[in-house]
Amino acid sequence: MPTSTFALPLLSLLVAGCVVAANAPGTASLEPFPVAPTGQTRWVIELPPKDKEADWRVELIPGKQMDIDCNHHGLQGKLETKTVQGWGYDYYELVTEGQVFSTRMGCPDTSKRSAFVQGESLTVPYNSRLLLVVLADKAYAIKYRIWQAGTVQTAQVR
Repeated sequence: MPTSTFALPLLSLLVAGCVVAANAPGTASLEPFPVAPTGQTRWVIELPPKDKEADWRVELIPGKQMDIDCNHHGLQGKLETKTVQGWGYDYYELVTEGQVFSTRMGCPDTSKRSAFVQGESLTVPYNSRLLLVVLADKAYAIKYRIWQAGTVQTAQVR
C-alpha cells in the first residue's frame, strides 16, 4: 500500500488536533488586539472560568510606583474603552499626562515611603473567554481586583 494512503489521514488528525488545542479554554488569542506602540506596554489579564460569571466583575486599577509622604495621593487620568475594529472586542487605554494630586498636610520626613499611586479605576464584566488588554505608557502599571456579587436583597418601601 502506498505511503500517501496513510499520510493523508494522519495529517488530517494532526491538523484537527491543532485546531482543537488552539481553541481550548485558557488559550485566548492576543492576535486581534493591537500591539503596544513604542513607549507603551500591553498589559494582559487572563481570567479563569467561573460559575455564573455574570455575578463577577474585574476592577482595572492603573497607577505608578512612586516615593510619597504621609499625604493621600492619586494619579490624574482614566482608562478609556476602545474597540478592536472588525472583531468587536474591547480593550482599554490609560490616558494620563502624569499629574499626581495629593492632600497638603505637613508630613514628617520619616513618612517618606514607596507606594503604588493609583488613578481612577474601571470596573468591567468578568469574561473568561476573552483576554483583558490594557495599553499604558511604560511608566505605569495595571493592577486588578476581582469582585463577586452578594445575595440579592429586596429594598423596603417607605
